[in-house]
Amino acid sequence: MKLDITAAELEAEEKNVQQLSSFINDKAIPNLVQDLKQQDGIPVDSNSLEDFFHRRGINMRYLGQVYSKLGSFPKVQENMNIHLLQMMGDYKHIKTLLEREIFLRSAKHVISKILAEDCGDSDIHLAQAVAHCLNCILAPLPSINALNSGKMKPVDEAIQNSF
Repeated sequence: MKLDITAAELEAEEKNVQQLSSFINDKAIPNLVQDLKQQDGIPVDSNSLEDFFHRRGINMRYLGQVYSKLGSFPKVQENMNIHLLQMMGDYKHIKTLLEREIFLRSAKHVISKILAEDCGDSDIHLAQAVAHCLNCILAPLPSINALNSGKMKPVDEAIQNSF
């Protein structure tokens, strides 16, 4: 694909993208993290989290960066006063919300890809693809390893006996 712009225009656009990236990483995300640390108006579900991000001009693709910045606090030292420790907080409720959102959005992309590849235009294998995705997400790791190695075979006698 060839772009219909000059080399100078392309260089100017690349510079704009770099400046925008620097602004998002250096200013917008730290400001969003500070807002998350406040006690008023914090998000409590996926919809309010998405609104919270978008009102501050941050796309949801930055969830991981926000999570990592939220988790970076100075180490607790013996001589810190109790007020400073309370202000630092651990923000478990926000971290849990971010972790859940990261997981669900990742799972959505994986499931969409599997459905597109395995099912195509047909719904014949839809149930198998959905069951496979749910097993990958919800099954305990030893069971997944046993299935992958062939030591365990997926058999549901209740379904087989009903036909």
